[in-house]
Amino acid sequence: LVAKFSRRVGVPLSLFLVIAGFGLIIFSSGWEDFYRTVKYGIPAAMILYGLLSLEEGGVKIGFGKTLGDASYSIYLTHFFVTRAFSAFSSLLSVSGFLSVFVFFASLAASAFVGVVVHFWVEKPFTHAMRRVVFGRRRQVSR
Repeated sequence: LVAKFSRRVGVPLSLFLVIAGFGLIIFSSGWEDFYRTVKYGIPAAMILYGLLSLEEGGVKIGFGKTLGDASYSIYLTHFFVTRAFSAFSSLLSVSGFLSVFVFFASLAASAFVGVVVHFWVEKPFTHAMRRVVFGRRRQVSR
């Protein structure tokens, strides 16, 4: 959806959007009674739009394709990773700026676990299912 409405905004504005998005997440960490959509959704959209605009502007983001390919695995596993981080934070009574660090650590861990699951589970399973459904393709002899 973001890509559909995107237009080239230039590298400086794209960088600003990415940095401002992360800044809003950090700044809003103290807003307990704020809607999650506003607190995380708008900054996440800014970060996504900024990163997509950077890539469109010619800046190579090496992990972008990998994260895109692994997005379904990230979606399926992020709940468990963030719950573990949440339990860890509650156990240690993490608060204040340290909670922002735990938030970003949980994002990175969610992405990492999702990418691992993508390469070790999703891709082999998908490959095996394609072989079952479509069969082995015959090699053309010369």
